[in-house]
Amino acid sequence: MSAEPSPPSTEGAVERIDPTETLALELALHLSRYRFVAPLVAGCSVLDAGCGVGYGSVQFTSEPLRRYVGVDRSIDAIRQATQQYATAGRLFLVGDVGALPFDNGHFDIVLSFEVIEHLYDVDCYLTELRRVLHSGGTCVVSTPNKRWFSGDLAARCNPYHVREYHSAEFAQLLGVHFPEVTLIGQHDGPRARVVRRADATYGRFLDRIGLRRLRHLVPVRLRTWVHSLVVNTMSWASGVRPAGIAASDYTFTTDDVDDARVLLGICRVP
Repeated sequence: MSAEPSPPSTEGAVERIDPTETLALELALHLSRYRFVAPLVAGCSVLDAGCGVGYGSVQFTSEPLRRYVGVDRSIDAIRQATQQYATAGRLFLVGDVGALPFDNGHFDIVLSFEVIEHLYDVDCYLTELRRVLHSGGTCVVSTPNKRWFSGDLAARCNPYHVREYHSAEFAQLLGVHFPEVTLIGQHDGPRARVVRRADATYGRFLDRIGLRRLRHLVPVRLRTWVHSLVVNTMSWASGVRPAGIAASDYTFTTDDVDDARVLLGICRVP
């Protein structure tokens, strides 16, 4: 990512996902995107622009790639990715997604998940994604749907996000840089909806009794334990085990994109 985020001011927000520190519901939300594009990237050279700690690179085991390169501006994230996931044909580099260190047309596929909302110079970023894409290639860009994040008054804003997008403006933005764009929505499946509803209900309860603003007075481990206990109990009552939420608990469709939790743009060049 090419721009420094605003100083964090909202509790609970994270800049990038670390599988060791992320609840199953949110981790599966991210992993499922890599699983979704696996058939598209099979046998291709792939750039993962904004790869974070590299967890997505191992989601293609059933659909082998010709080559995978992950790029992220964070030295620590790339160090962790290299230690955990680097192999022959799987490389991680420190780099700026607004100035990618590759020749024109270097990759068959470019992936960039949950990056665009962190950036100030979005046009430079999208120009670079297209520049390194081979003729006939495909770029897949994802971003949270503003409707369910900063556009939802009940949701906690992420201070690392410079800007979030509604579906129409996201499609329009991608269309400036790519001649063919298909917008797909990532939706919670039935089991994921149960857990997310429990989480939202608990959050509303805290707000209603005024405890959310006092959370900083309670040790993090205790808050996390209570939160998990409540959400687990509510979810179990509906027959769902939150820790068992997996990538398969999310769906991808061109229907009801405006209502999707996450937006994906499938961008093709001639």
